[in-house]
Amino acid sequence: MAIANDPNGIGFLSFGYLDNSIKALRFSGKKADLQTIHRQSYPLVRALYVNTKRQSNPLVQAFISALKTPENSAIISKWGLVPVASPPKKRGTKSS
Repeated sequence: MAIANDPNGIGFLSFGYLDNSIKALRFSGKKADLQTIHRQSYPLVRALYVNTKRQSNPLVQAFISALKTPENSAIISKWGLVPVASPPKKRGTKSS
C-alpha cells in the first residue's frame, strides 16, 4: 500500500485490512480496535448493510441469520473483521 510507504500518509480503509505496516489513527482519544468499533465508541465507524428486495425469501433470511451465529462470528473475527451485531442503536435514542 502506498500509504504504508509514506511516513506522512493518511487514508481510509476497512479495519480488516490493517496490518503491521499501517497504524490505525487514534481519534477523539479512542483507538481503533474490535471492541471500540463493535461498541461504536470509535467515532470513525461505518456500517455494512445487507439489503434485500424482499424479506420473504427463506434463503435470504437463512443467510442473514447465519451471519449472526457464534460460529460465523468467530470466523469473521479470525479474518480481522468486526462480527455482525444487532442493528446499531441510533444516537440520541433511548433503549426500551
